[in-house]
Amino acid sequence: MTTFEEEKRAFMEFFHCGDKFLEREEPFPDDPDDAEKTGVDRILFSTFPVEDFHGTVSLIYMMHDIRIYSAEKDIEAQIENGDGRCLSELDNKSDFFVEIPEPADIPEGFNSLCDLVVTFRLVIWENDDETRTRSVADIIEQDVSVGLLPRMTVNGTFFHGGVEKRYWGEGLAVDRLGKLLQLAFLGVEMSIITTLAHMDGKTLHPFDLIERGPLRDKTEEFFEELVPVSGN
Repeated sequence: MTTFEEEKRAFMEFFHCGDKFLEREEPFPDDPDDAEKTGVDRILFSTFPVEDFHGTVSLIYMMHDIRIYSAEKDIEAQIENGDGRCLSELDNKSDFFVEIPEPADIPEGFNSLCDLVVTFRLVIWENDDETRTRSVADIIEQDVSVGLLPRMTVNGTFFHGGVEKRYWGEGLAVDRLGKLLQLAFLGVEMSIITTLAHMDGKTLHPFDLIERGPLRDKTEEFFEELVPVSGN
């Protein structure tokens, strides 16, 4: 059986919250070695770039961040008001983990959540049919909230529906979450391809191409697989 500390360490690494967190700065980053791809970064690199059929539009993954919210307040309201804090801006990465509130202070139906924010670059290409080459016509960069993910507590657990729960399956919680996120981003990729097939990509922004539904559905599936912590 894994310990809560093992769960927490793996969860932190999954979101790239160590020394290499958000180190990519090149406008067109080279694909890193497989050994450097882990967690969310690996999943996003395996999904992007996504191009339209004619090769005139490319959606490129640049980097990601995690936006966290106060457990004592309504998360949906905090999202709407822009009250979250980005993990890359925190002095202490341990702040990522949710403190366990007193039972009387747990909001009804509370879920421990964080927001996956991804920086995308939408590249518009100009194709030269004579030379069979293409050049960059325009670049639009935008931070996009891709969707909500489970946020772990200081106990290595989660809150779902106001109840503290833990992962009880094979391996670690991030192992299962990673598999679900791969499926979610497959859905995101298919949605992007469909949108580019029916709309002029040159008139769009990255936000217009990202469907939040797949990530929302897989996060809920992850929560549903958890079991209550003994004593709750």
